[in-house]
Amino acid sequence: MKPRIVVDTNVLLSGIFFEKGNEAQVLKLILEERVGLLASLETLEEFRETLTRPKFNLSPSESLAIFQVILEKCEVILNINDAEVKCRDRDDQKFLDCAHTGRAEYLVTGDPDLLDIRQVGRTRILRAAQLIRELKIMPDEELEKLGSRIFSKKGAARLVAEERERCSGSIRIRTSSPPDTLLERRSITVQRGSWMHWSVDGSERSLHL
Repeated sequence: MKPRIVVDTNVLLSGIFFEKGNEAQVLKLILEERVGLLASLETLEEFRETLTRPKFNLSPSESLAIFQVILEKCEVILNINDAEVKCRDRDDQKFLDCAHTGRAEYLVTGDPDLLDIRQVGRTRILRAAQLIRELKIMPDEELEKLGSRIFSKKGAARLVAEERERCSGSIRIRTSSPPDTLLERRSITVQRGSWMHWSVDGSERSLHL
């Protein structure tokens, strides 16, 4: 069974925009589905919003396409339970809660506020380099191909075209909702560019796809 991981926003962004490095290797594992990427609505919302910031110089269609690529590799955990361990930075608590609820093996981050916790439940908190060593993954020439495809402004434009051709306007969403201790999984397909609505803990939540 492939490892289940939660990856914080900065690690994902480093993997997307820099061709070399451990974060790029983590992204490669995600895109090849050699690990299972867990996310919550809160972590996805942060990632989606961050991609739209001016410093990344992406058009709306480019940022949305990159978001959709990652979203399709995710298992979205609904009805998040609070982890007993609390992070010093409240903005990072959502990653701990997601890892705890989804029973992830690893939370991958470079944030000292999370790294200092070291473990929450069964989840070990590691840097990208530590995860690569843990999984005994060695760098290879495929990273060069991956980088040339999706990294940087130019790569993002190519990614948009590839995704439009591959997905024909729809996107698959995998969700999990933990009643008690069991994760209830399902897969649905929705139109790209639409809004998806969930009722979570009695409140309505939406995410633009």
